[in-house]
Parts: sequence; structure tokens; C-alpha cells
Amino acid sequence: MKKTIAAIIVILIVVSVVVIYQFKDNSLTKLQEANTIRIGYSIEAPFSFVEPDGSITGLATMEARVITKRLGIKNIQWRLVEFGSLISELEADKIDVIAAGMYITKERAQRVRFSDPTFHVKLGLAVAKGNPKKLCSYEQLLATKELKIAVLAGSIEETLLVKIGFTPDRLISVPDVKSGKIAVATCMADALAVALPTLRWMISNDETNLIEIAKNFKQPELAIKEKQGYGAFQFRKKDKQLQDAWNEELKTFIGSTEQLEIYNRFGFSKEELPNEMTTEMILNQDQN
Repeated sequence: MKKTIAAIIVILIVVSVVVIYQFKDNSLTKLQEANTIRIGYSIEAPFSFVEPDGSITGLATMEARVITKRLGIKNIQWRLVEFGSLISELEADKIDVIAAGMYITKERAQRVRFSDPTFHVKLGLAVAKGNPKKLCSYEQLLATKELKIAVLAGSIEETLLVKIGFTPDRLISVPDVKSGKIAVATCMADALAVALPTLRWMISNDETNLIEIAKNFKQPELAIKEKQGYGAFQFRKKDKQLQDAWNEELKTFIGSTEQLEIYNRFGFSKEELPNEMTTEMILNQDQN
């Protein structure tokens, strides 16, 4: 009888060890052993885009290169995905990290883990050259029913515009910023809502001279209240080991000479550093 009980105990121990090992979070360890990481990005300069020679570049992708190297992972497999599909690709285990300048929001945090923020930017508005309709705020656009606004599919701007009252028929969803620029230039949309650094980059690289950044743009009150505009990297919910290690490297990277050199390369300034803000502070903010 004692031998039977002992045998059962041994079996239970073995089963427990197997189960624990199976469900152990070794998300970083696996990547380090494989020496390869799959990083998803979308075309949204200056956060992530492709150079004419085919190389992947941008603020988020270059920062991802730095952190990946610090984690001891040599090879990166880049996966181009439409912005609105990035989280789905991550959840489907087709990529390991998202590097696309994606903002931290409570809605997204239900599906992914965020690193701590690497930048903080304001929102902007692209309009036709000369801003013939004198647009300077989302609220102004909302008040004029015939006006339509282009937004990047799945973006925080799209979510924000819906929250403040825009109906689907007044939003023109585009897969990338280039498509949004074309929508404004061809009068399909009256404006394009996107991050200010993206607009600055778009205008500085635009040879058509058909669009401009709306001057004196008023930041939406809701965006200020919800601490929007903080961008980060994203990981699967189960990959806490990878998230923790990534954040540890960010502690010495944020604000460093190395990061500021990348900032300068893509038109960012010290004013767009996240400073002491953390993802936990953004997600746990008082909503009252």
C-alpha cells in the first residue's frame, strides 16, 4: 500500500513538473535560443517605413533594433502588416513584437502587453494647401456635418473621433498615411487626423505641395484627459518575461544619447520624450 501511495506521489510530482514547464513563461528565452525575433511593422513614417533600397527604418523600428541587440538576439525577421491588423497578427503568434509607434490605450491593453512609453506626441491635422475651410480642431469638423475626415484604420485617432461623436459615414478609413494624404489632396476627405510627427515627416517629404499642417490646431480635451499620445512596443499577453526584459533595457535607453540620435534622425525632439511617465500610470489613471 505504501509503495502504491509513493508511486502515485512520484507520478503527481512528474506531472506537476511537466505542467509547470509547459506553461512557464520563457518567451524571451525561446527567442534568445533561436537567436531570431519576428517584428511586425506598418507603413507610417516616421515611426516605421521602408527606404527606397528596401531597408526597414523609422523611429520605432530603429529603437527595436537597439533593444533586440541588447537582449542578445541577433536576427530580426521583419513582417509588414497593415496597422489595423498588427494586434491580430501578434495574437495569432505570427509576430513576437509590434514596432509601429502604436499608442498605449486601455482598449488595446485588453489584448496586448505594452512596454513603457518611448515617446509622447501631440495630435495633428493635415488639410488642403491654404486650409481653405480654416479647420483647426476635431470639434470644428464635427460641427459641420458635410465634412469628412480620413483616419488610419485601427488608429487612436479613429477611436477618439468616434468617442467625440463622428459617425462611420463621416470617417474615411485608410490603410496608411500615404493613402490619407491622397484622400485630402483629391478632396475625398477634408482633413487627415494623425500624429504631429507623422504630419511633419509627410509634409517635409511631399513634392506635390497640395497639403499642409493645420496651424493653431487645438488638442482634443479627451486626448489630454486620457493621456493619449504615448507610444510603445507591444507583446502578447502571455509574454511577460519578454516585456519585463524589454522594459529593463528601456530604463537606460530612454533619454540616452543613443535614443536622441535616433530622435533627431526622424524629426523628434527632447520635448517628445515620455519623461517619468510609465504604462502603469497611463492605464491606471483616474477616470473621474
